[in-house]
Amino acid sequence: MKIEKIDLRSMSSDDVLENMIRKLYHDGMNIFGPIREIVMLKLNSKTREYLSVVINYYLILIKNLRFYYLITQRPDFFEAQEFRLSDVFKEVLLDLKPYNPPDLNIIIDTELKCPIEPFYMVILNLLSNACRFGEEVCIEVLNNEFSIFNTSKSPLPEKKSVFELPVSYDKFNMLGAGAGLRIVKLSASYLNLKVEDLITTNSVKVVVNYSDFVV
Repeated sequence: MKIEKIDLRSMSSDDVLENMIRKLYHDGMNIFGPIREIVMLKLNSKTREYLSVVINYYLILIKNLRFYYLITQRPDFFEAQEFRLSDVFKEVLLDLKPYNPPDLNIIIDTELKCPIEPFYMVILNLLSNACRFGEEVCIEVLNNEFSIFNTSKSPLPEKKSVFELPVSYDKFNMLGAGAGLRIVKLSASYLNLKVEDLITTNSVKVVVNYSDFVV
């Protein structure tokens, strides 16, 4: 493993911030990504669950940090490209493995064209929140829409939108930061994705329509 070297002394303040974020992301993924895999393969159940969840939370946090900087400061960084919806879901499910995400039991051959990273971040953060804060999580894909649904053990507050839900502790006893839903909102706005949600006293359902991007 090679740690990236960056000399910050001669850079402007904006360049320093960008390079610090880039270095945090690069080194964090290269150091803690393999550690997470070793933890999941080698340690006993209770220790494995605790460490893998904590490390995964950190990895998603630095992904969100890097992405937030890019989408707010360098939105032209993202370019449209063609990809399969199934490939994005497979990557997200792999990245969320420590949270025991639900299986996606259907084959999705749909081809899309749009900036892939903002689209990935929408799915990653919606599903991450559902797995961390909910029960009985499921994914459905139908008619150019995907939905992520979860139930809740505790009664949910009366809110009109999932983006208004309060910050709370997840089922792994980690306090949420509110960053994930902020990223979803920014990404959906950037892509002009249609996002609808339904909150009841004991469930949350978010539906994302991607019909505008189907090739």
